[in-house]
Amino acid sequence: MNGPGRNQPCPCGSGRKYKRCHGRPGAAPLPSRQAQPDPAQALAGARALLQQGLHDAAGQAAQQAPASPERCRLQIDIELARGANRDPARLQDVLEAWRRLQPRSPEAASKAFEVAITCDDAAARNAALARLLRLAPDHPATDYFRGLNAQLSGDLTGSLQHYACAARQQFPRYGDATIRVLAAGKAADTAIGKHPGSSRNDWSRLLAHPDVVDMLARALDGLDDAIPEDPRERGWLANAWYQLAAARRQALVDADRCRAACERALALNPEHERARTTGLFALNYDTTHTAEEIYAIHRELAAWWPRHAGDRRRSFANPAEPDRVLNIAYLSSDFRHHPVAYFILPVLREHDPGRVRTFAYHLHERHDDYTRLAQQSVHRLVAAAGLDDAALARQIEADGIDILIDLNGTSGEGRPGVLARGAAPVQITWLGSPHTTGLDSVDYRIVDARTDPLPDAQDWNSERLLHLPRLFSVYHPISEPPPVAPAPCLSNGFVTFGSFNNVAKINPPLLACWADVLKRVPDSRLLMKYPSLDHEPLQTELLALLRDQGIDPGRIEFAGRIPGRDGHLEAYSRIDIQLDTYPYHGTTTTCESLLMGVPVITRTGREHRSRVGGSLLHSAGHPEWVADDRDAFVSLAAELAADPQRLGRIRAGLRDELRASALMDAQAFTRDLEATYRSCWRLWCESGQDSSA
Repeated sequence: MNGPGRNQPCPCGSGRKYKRCHGRPGAAPLPSRQAQPDPAQALAGARALLQQGLHDAAGQAAQQAPASPERCRLQIDIELARGANRDPARLQDVLEAWRRLQPRSPEAASKAFEVAITCDDAAARNAALARLLRLAPDHPATDYFRGLNAQLSGDLTGSLQHYACAARQQFPRYGDATIRVLAAGKAADTAIGKHPGSSRNDWSRLLAHPDVVDMLARALDGLDDAIPEDPRERGWLANAWYQLAAARRQALVDADRCRAACERALALNPEHERARTTGLFALNYDTTHTAEEIYAIHRELAAWWPRHAGDRRRSFANPAEPDRVLNIAYLSSDFRHHPVAYFILPVLREHDPGRVRTFAYHLHERHDDYTRLAQQSVHRLVAAAGLDDAALARQIEADGIDILIDLNGTSGEGRPGVLARGAAPVQITWLGSPHTTGLDSVDYRIVDARTDPLPDAQDWNSERLLHLPRLFSVYHPISEPPPVAPAPCLSNGFVTFGSFNNVAKINPPLLACWADVLKRVPDSRLLMKYPSLDHEPLQTELLALLRDQGIDPGRIEFAGRIPGRDGHLEAYSRIDIQLDTYPYHGTTTTCESLLMGVPVITRTGREHRSRVGGSLLHSAGHPEWVADDRDAFVSLAAELAADPQRLGRIRAGLRDELRASALMDAQAFTRDLEATYRSCWRLWCESGQDSSA
């Protein structure tokens, strides 16, 4: 036989039949076998391009591999990664090619179900599920998909039954209590979008599903305190406790209950890193613990990473030359559309290549136009999401990094395990967390004299504090913002206060303070804006707390997610004065507010998290908006609201003031930062190549 059969797939890998491809009369001859790339290598290369967010290049690379189920799977993943730009017709073509290659493949039917969810096609979803039921009726995955389909259709009770059936098939020795927890955990996963076909996992979605959270809490409360012998069972239960902790972090945070759930997770599985970081992150919002207690908790929980990572590396091959060009690297999950980008991208652009060579290790799988801006501003950007801690530490060493700057701290998407290994001679933490990392391997923390005044602040940090001379950070909006609108009080006849901060930063004592502001300013309103405020249960909770303080719900407005960067910034046209949160201040929100002409009233506390607002306002030239205590905060807000004409004048000039201030002087800030890096490096060179000396 000279070639493939007319009805067989064409060997070129197009996915079409031979007779409709290279078997057509007059078609070009098939490429020689020697010219065909290695299939595994082609697919691996395409997968790597996909992880970098290069969808077109990944698609072209995948096309070079011969037709196979593996190629079909990858092509679907590439198309789904395009998000709203995906091609539904292309998806269906690839699914049809997969079905031709494997007519009885349950995996192909499962992938069709996933595609139907992504395309929001209920009919296709039901058809794919029916096919899966025919091909693999008794497989646990089939019951899982039945549960997923039921939950997406609004049948939570039915979904739990199917999730439980799947769990019983997979873990027949588990007791009924554990099975209920596993089923509730799957429902929680579905509620946040952690399921096949979902484009985005978002824990705040649980606010729209309080029944799921209550169900998970009841299932966990129904367990006894005995530690199961089966390690898989311990792992599943630990993850369920973590889910409950993450759910409790979304609204008005009860930090103690959140941390208690994390402690239960860690008792079951000490290796559960997310439970550890979530417990630490909850302390950012805590209103009960002192700075000394929060520091002690960080030290206790952070001690796990060095034990897990092994001995800290202390011997490096980096030339101990104090004045040479330094290799500095930023480690972050936020080289993308994220608030941190507004503070790090201007620095990357201003770094002097004659002094430093910059690297960026991007820890998130998502790449976007901000990722590309970062890539254009550094010597090299490394897509590091697929590297484990040990591999990433080796990569940092191989790149000859002299100073590693961590921008996440111990937040959920950071890499404390890399820092614990001592991946670079000098390690610094900055921006990502208002608290210490608690790690001895992190040498320094970047702050300023207002955010972390000495001597007290040093006692709450395991790192040596580096006080920059002007301020701890610099801000830039990246793209040109929309025009500043007139103060709304001039046309409304009343003042509108606003809070655009993360709702998790709001707590009952803070709401009581804001209620006093509203009482001092008759007819005033309060507008709270944050994506999670799309969910009615959260609105109801906030209104109830304000009603308890004597505030008419008619004076309160809510706004949720507003599409687009400009749409978000234009919402500032609806408020006259921004009320900062306490004890965890806003950072991006404060800068955006000033950019849009809206003054911010903040209250200073003892720790970094409650002193950031003061640093930003001093740097912007408005220290008069910084209150020393609760009563002063209420008075400042009321006095500013009493003069609408003054608010109008502030509105007209605040953006220009901000642009002329130290807060937006990225060039001067970056020179200060480079000088600080140089001082740290010289100390390392002088101290026997150990920055902790």
